[in-house]
This record gives sequence, structure tokens and C-alpha cells, in this order.
Amino acid sequence: METEIYLKKTTKGIAIIFFGLMISNAFGYLTRMLIVRLYGIDDYGLFSLGNAIVGIAVVISLLGMNESLARFISLYLGKRTTEKIKSVILSSLKLTVPASIITAFLVFLFSYHISFTIFNEPKLYPLLWIFALIIPLSVFFTNLTGILRGFQFMKYKVYTEDITKSLVTIVFVTVFYLFGIGILGVVYAYIIG
Repeated sequence: METEIYLKKTTKGIAIIFFGLMISNAFGYLTRMLIVRLYGIDDYGLFSLGNAIVGIAVVISLLGMNESLARFISLYLGKRTTEKIKSVILSSLKLTVPASIITAFLVFLFSYHISFTIFNEPKLYPLLWIFALIIPLSVFFTNLTGILRGFQFMKYKVYTEDITKSLVTIVFVTVFYLFGIGILGVVYAYIIG
């Protein structure tokens, strides 16, 4: 009987994750297509470069804690030791939030060097300043996603990260384009999303 319940729960979780991935990938493709159509290939390339730099900074700042959160929360839930769950969450935040702030500061500080020396792309310089703001936000929300995964609340992860975030980003990419903000508008749209 317990095996059937576990199997049903697992199947439901897999279906929700699959649905979320499909929606997220569709919206991601639509967003990239929209950026290329509205802003052009050059600006999309700048955005992708900045986004890649932020992605590397986020991975470094997370220190693998998002995966640890999901694993240890579910482990301690099974053992019914709620105090350890609280400890795992607080430890993760105590490590990753300062790490993300330091990483964001380093990206901000070295944005000139990254733009001119490494990539020889002057237009990247102001984008990196704004992209640096995304690092702590992204780390915090990635940890939050790890917590939701640990508590097996996959539908909330799908609603927030895969659907709402993607829709908000698409809307603001379009709105900022209509206001003539340029490629900075895309970065602002990602921060808002």
C-alpha cells in the first residue's frame, strides 16, 4: 500500500516537472525569438554573452546548495526531523547569499575588464552592471526552488519559475521595446521576471 502511494506521488511529480519543462522551453524559445526580432541579432548576442557570464557567476555562488537543499529537506522530511530542515535552509542562505553578493560585486567591479579586455565588446560594459543585480536574485530564487523541490511542491515551482517568470519576461521585453529602451530593456525584463 505504501509503495503504491509513493509511486503515485512520484508519477504525479514527474508529470508536473515534464509539463513545466515543456512550458518553460516553449516560452524560452519564444523570448529568444522575440529578442532577435525586436532588437536584432547583435543585441541578442550581447544579451546572450551577459547572460552566460551571469549564469557562471550564479553557479559559482550557489556552491551546489540548491541540490543539497532538495536532497536533505526530503531526507529529513522522511525522518520527521523538522529542526534539521530549518538548519539546512538557514545554512544554505547563510552561505549563498553572501557569496552571491560578493560575486555580483566582482562582476560589477571587473565589468570594464571583462567587456574590453576579454571580449573586446564595449557595449557589454553597461549591461554587466545591470546583469550583476541578477546574480543575488537568481541565487536566492534558485535556493527557493531547491526548497520547493525538497518539500515536493513541484507545482509551485512550475507555476512560479516555468510559467509566471517566463510570461512576465516576455511581456516586459515587449513593453520595454515599445518604450524604445533598447537592449537594456531586455536585461530589465529579466530582472523583473
